[in-house]
Amino acid sequence: MAAQAEIMAMTFAEGGGSNDWGTYYGPMLTGTSQDGGAVYVPDYRDISVDYLQYWELRTKITKNPLLLMRYSGLIYDFKKKNTGEEPDYKGIKLKYIEAIVEVINGNYYKYSVSGVYYAERAFSCAYALHNSELVAKVKDSLLTLNERYRNELQSPGLWGRLFELVIRYKEALSKEELNNIVKENEERYEKLLRKCREEGESTDQYGHLLKEEVELLCDYYNTTSDIDKIREKLDNLLDAINISADLRGPMWLHGMLMQMQALYRKYHLYKEANQLYIPIQKEGSDILGSMQKFETSIPLDKVSVDAYISEVLQGTPKDVFERFIYKNIPNLSYEKQRQIEEEKQAPLLSMIPTVIYDSEGNPQVRLGYGEKDEEENKLMYGMWRRMLVSAIFLRIQINAMEKEEIFTYETVMKALRDMPFIAQGHIGIIERGVKAYFDNDYLIACHLLIPQFESAIRMIVAMEGGDILRSSKNPTDGDEYKSMEGLLGSEQLKSILPEDTIVYFKDLFTAKAGANLRNSVSHGLYPIDFFNNTMADRIIHALMVLTKVELSKK
Repeated sequence: MAAQAEIMAMTFAEGGGSNDWGTYYGPMLTGTSQDGGAVYVPDYRDISVDYLQYWELRTKITKNPLLLMRYSGLIYDFKKKNTGEEPDYKGIKLKYIEAIVEVINGNYYKYSVSGVYYAERAFSCAYALHNSELVAKVKDSLLTLNERYRNELQSPGLWGRLFELVIRYKEALSKEELNNIVKENEERYEKLLRKCREEGESTDQYGHLLKEEVELLCDYYNTTSDIDKIREKLDNLLDAINISADLRGPMWLHGMLMQMQALYRKYHLYKEANQLYIPIQKEGSDILGSMQKFETSIPLDKVSVDAYISEVLQGTPKDVFERFIYKNIPNLSYEKQRQIEEEKQAPLLSMIPTVIYDSEGNPQVRLGYGEKDEEENKLMYGMWRRMLVSAIFLRIQINAMEKEEIFTYETVMKALRDMPFIAQGHIGIIERGVKAYFDNDYLIACHLLIPQFESAIRMIVAMEGGDILRSSKNPTDGDEYKSMEGLLGSEQLKSILPEDTIVYFKDLFTAKAGANLRNSVSHGLYPIDFFNNTMADRIIHALMVLTKVELSKK
């Protein structure tokens, strides 16, 4: 049993453990069982009472501070979790924190960064025990660590994490101790800023180190409400970044400017943040201009095309028309499967963060940054890319139907006029938009028909009893119309439209990672060459989908 207890004790990993456990010591490996449950190696549930008793015995015998820290730390984490009994206050809890302090002060750890993790753990436990003497001991060990690494210039993982702890637990330090540490970081900031000014044209390494130090100092000065020092630090960092601009190119500079804008906003320096819009847009345009166009061809032999057209035109004109409508709505289950397959085929690409820019060079969505709705954004982006690839088949269908006079201005308008949710006085606008489409004037068609699609969605929601208005921020200003995104997410629409159709509409008109046609056109973001048959075909198809919407009978 003793050997098994020793093996298990040495197998748990330090540094935060498992999110599921909420402990400092956690499993070395985490996996998933066949039934979908979590598998941990080692698993704390395998810790027996005998093991806990053995470890407690070892805390009374061992003189090695590293072993003492581990044995007492495991009991601290798991005794109550496994038995319901609190660990002994003096024999385990105090001993555990004092062992951590001894390990730090004696520099007994192998990796430098471990000392920082140990100090963080010791502070957390000492505060949890409300023991001021222990807090003072941990504070002294933090000062020891700071003295050990104070002259480091290129190791923000050490001095940066230490300063973070100082900011978090600054009430444990005297005013003089705190001022000394701030002064040391100010001196490091000055050294790095000087390095950037002297060597920034040949290397950007000091710029990134300076950014680490600036963010730490700004976090500190934010606690003292010293906005002038924060502004000064950020302005100097921005200057240092611009020094390395020619060396690293527009893509690097664009990313750094975006980070700077976020930092200015973090500290409520909105004027300075807004002033970065113009350089961000300029660098974004330079990125787009420097990108190499990638083209691919889809081989289509006449026999295959003829067979496809024959399939498209099967049945009566009504059959053909309805097949055109339903077959071109992306199948959500299929799209999700395609997304999984593409990520399996190119796993590295799926792990690389991707920034989607608008035509003006402004970033719209950042995929792969762990943001909220990450998976939905990836799906929307993938769906739109796949729709672009398949646009040629949609065009072949339309050409074939036009040739057979199944898809004409008259047939399209007949279907649209029959819809019960065209706003009064709007049919003339739709007629001009559809006429422009069949005259190949896609610029006019898209600008006229997108708002009419939104109007129809609004009418559907209203006729189903949903709210199409929302209160303004200032109640005295009355109400304002809900956004198209809000309308597409309404419960009324979900009750009468399949999820596939709603996701299709979102991807086309409002999803930032999708086509986002409604917002991009409304905000004037597209140049004239973007208004082509690829865009217009999809807008016409979306309108045709609406002709099949059936309102509920209330």
